[in-house]
Amino acid sequence: MRPASLPLAYLAAAWLIGVAAAAFTGGDQAAALAAAGLLGAASVIVSPRLSTLVLVAGGIALIFGAAWRYQTAMPSSGSIARLNDGQSHQLRAVINDQPEERGTSRLYRLDVREARVGGNWQREAGGVIMRAPLLPEYKYGDLIEIRGELVTPPVLDRFDYREYLLRQGIVSQVGYPQIRLIGRGNGSPIRAVLIDLRKTLATSLGKVLPEPESALAGGILFGTRSDLPADLKADMNATGTSHLVAVSGQNVVLVAMLIMASLTCIIGRRPAACLALLAVVAYAILVGGQPSVVRAAVMGLIYTAATIIGRQNTAWIGLVLAGAGMTALDPEIVHNVSFQLSYETKELRHPLLVHAAQSSA
Repeated sequence: MRPASLPLAYLAAAWLIGVAAAAFTGGDQAAALAAAGLLGAASVIVSPRLSTLVLVAGGIALIFGAAWRYQTAMPSSGSIARLNDGQSHQLRAVINDQPEERGTSRLYRLDVREARVGGNWQREAGGVIMRAPLLPEYKYGDLIEIRGELVTPPVLDRFDYREYLLRQGIVSQVGYPQIRLIGRGNGSPIRAVLIDLRKTLATSLGKVLPEPESALAGGILFGTRSDLPADLKADMNATGTSHLVAVSGQNVVLVAMLIMASLTCIIGRRPAACLALLAVVAYAILVGGQPSVVRAAVMGLIYTAATIIGRQNTAWIGLVLAGAGMTALDPEIVHNVSFQLSYETKELRHPLLVHAAQSSA
C-alpha cells in the first residue's frame, strides 16, 4: 500500500513549481505552460499508468492556478509613488509595524491614507519608509501627519533595493520630515498586544541579565536586533554569526522539544504533543511570523499531528506541504531571502516529483 501522503506531496510540489515559474519569469504564462509540459512528460515516463494521468492532470491544474495566484498578488507601484522626487508633500499615514532603532535614528514603516494635493486632502495608497530622530518615539498604530520630500528607493550596484521594498508594498522613502501625531490605536489590536508583549518580555530579560547578554538573549528569542550594542553587531558580522539573532526553525524546534521532554513523563506522549502544537503556534505568532519560523511551525505541526494520530511522517513531505501553504497565502514570499534559505536543505535533494508520481500509481 502506498502512503496516502505522497499524492498530496506531489500536488503540493506542482503548486510550488507553478509559483516558481511565475516568480522568476515575471508571471509569464509560457513558463507555466513549459513547467506543466515537463511535469506531465516526466511523470508519465516514470509511471505510465492511468492513475498517474489523473494525478498529473491535478498537478497541471495547480501549476496554472499557482501562476494565476502569483499574478494577482504582484504588487503595483502604488499611487503615492507619483509624488516621488519632487517638491515637499503633506501626508497622513499609519505606522504599520514596530519601529526599528538604527543608531541615532528610527525607521518607521508607514501606510499612507491621505495626501494634500492642490490644497485639498485626497485618498492615496502606498507604503513609505520614514527615517526620524530617536525622540519623540511613535508606536505601531499611530496616525501621523508628515511633511517632507518623497524619494524613490535606489537601485544599488549589487542589490535592487527598490524592487526589494516594492515587494513589501513600499514605494517611497522620506528622511527626517516634520511630524505631527494625530491619533493612536489605528492598527490591529491583536498585533499591538503582541508587540507590547515582546517589549515586556525583552524588558524582563534586561532586568535579570546584564548587557550585552540580555540584548543577545532578546535577539535569539524574539529576533530583536535594535538593542544590540554596535560593537557586538560589528563583531557578529565580522565572524559570520549574525544569523544567531535571527528567529528561525531552530527556535521552534527548541520550544516543541522542551514541552515534549518536560511533559511526556507526566501527562503522556500524545497530550504533551498536543500542548507542543499549541506552544509552537503561540511562539510563531509572538515573534511576528517570519517566513523561516512559519515554515518550521507548519512542518512541526504536520509532523507532530502525524505522530498524534499514528500516521507515517516524513520530513520532506512536511517541507513541501509547508511551502505550498505559505505560497498559497502569500506568493510574493518566494522572493524573501529568509524563505529561500529555509529551503536550502538536504530534504529537497530527494527526487520529489518522480518518487511521488511513481509511488502513488
